[in-house]
Amino acid sequence: MKDTLKKLNAWKGIKSVQNLLQDYTDGVKAGLNTLVFVAELLKDTDEKNLVLNDAVRPSYLCLEEVGCWDFRVLLDE
Repeated sequence: MKDTLKKLNAWKGIKSVQNLLQDYTDGVKAGLNTLVFVAELLKDTDEKNLVLNDAVRPSYLCLEEVGCWDFRVLLDE
């Protein structure tokens, strides 16, 4: 559970993680009983394939003559 919370905290800037957190705080899954809530949160977080590593963060890359890529957006797709 601790790793799951760390992953969610590290990636909280990603829209899909924000949506997941909202589902569990104010949304459909907020009313689940505790055991189901925890199991579903772990499962849904695992499905996001979030990496738990302090050195890895969502980012973007810009090359002057080519353009920019926002990997934070790509992760949400």
